[in-house]
Amino acid sequence: MILAIYIERINPGEFGISQPWNYLCKKGYWKSQQVSSIKQTKINKNKDKDYSTIENNHWIESSSLANTKLPVLSINHMTKRFGKLNAVMNLSLDFYNGEVCSLLGHNGAGKTTTTFILVGMLEPTSGSITVKGLDGRMHIQEIRKIIGFCPQYDILYNELSVREHLKLVAEMRQMRRKEAEESIDNILNLIGLVDQQHTWANNLSGGMKRRLSIGISLVGDSKVLILDEPTSGIDPYNRRLIWTIIRKMKEAGKCIILTTHFLEEADVLSDRIAVMSKGRLQANGTPEFLKQQTDFEYRIFIEKNETCDIQHITKFFQEHVQTTVLERQSASELVFGIKRGASQRISRLINTLDEQGPNIGIKGYGLSMTTVEEVFLK
Repeated sequence: MILAIYIERINPGEFGISQPWNYLCKKGYWKSQQVSSIKQTKINKNKDKDYSTIENNHWIESSSLANTKLPVLSINHMTKRFGKLNAVMNLSLDFYNGEVCSLLGHNGAGKTTTTFILVGMLEPTSGSITVKGLDGRMHIQEIRKIIGFCPQYDILYNELSVREHLKLVAEMRQMRRKEAEESIDNILNLIGLVDQQHTWANNLSGGMKRRLSIGISLVGDSKVLILDEPTSGIDPYNRRLIWTIIRKMKEAGKCIILTTHFLEEADVLSDRIAVMSKGRLQANGTPEFLKQQTDFEYRIFIEKNETCDIQHITKFFQEHVQTTVLERQSASELVFGIKRGASQRISRLINTLDEQGPNIGIKGYGLSMTTVEEVFLK
């Protein structure tokens, strides 16, 4: 048995973190110095950080949290290659307690690969990960007790009930029976499945299954939650319920890492947003900071009629707000962008549009502020 465990640790197969053959002889394996490790990691990261990259990329915000508290999870210059494919390239990110950080990116950007590395399913080609001062390679068994993971697809047993799923995971995490029962009751209340706790998984709706998957990630009082597209493929009602669960977990002080394709969701839930493309970090900051990096603060969508004179309307807008730019046009619509710093003139422009719009060929209009979608498309 001991030999089998040893071999599994040094050669875990396709999924897992391999330990060096002599890991049992290393002092750090038997005695981890969490506090000093965090401090040393912070010192090393400050020394090694590529400041030129940050300075040259106006989409990356220097975190104000870095000067006030230490990250619970740090990624430092992480790279992952699959043959000649660079899935993740030189990624550095910090995550904090009581914070929701969303990872955005197109399909194949490296988001899921990053989450798999964080939970120990994949091993990085280079770079390091630190969770609460524990090295991601040497102390992966301890780190797995700290992290809760909700994968992109539900991994459930059809003939196990909701409560049995949670109890099974509690036993795998070696929780005491009384502690496990109390935790399961709290989780059932949080995910709203108290009435369905004895229902088999194959009789649950899609939204209930997603909530159960999130509940499984909470077993054991995980300090870090990694949610990989938790609201994909479900109805708006269940999506809002999951938003409420995420907010409550944030209020409880947990660190939440969220991947999603719903940009509205990222905007509503996130304290910080990190955008990846082709394995690289392209943008990182608060939603407000990222929006401020775009050219326009407002957009006005004009529905024009047949008698519309585009040049006349453009001149009309620029007389009221000088920074107005005709961004694009179609057969039935004009889109004007208003650059930042003109907020005080917007109300006057809207009042004038209401009064004079029909006289200059405008059938109707709409006003919108910059969204995370525009940041993502940039």
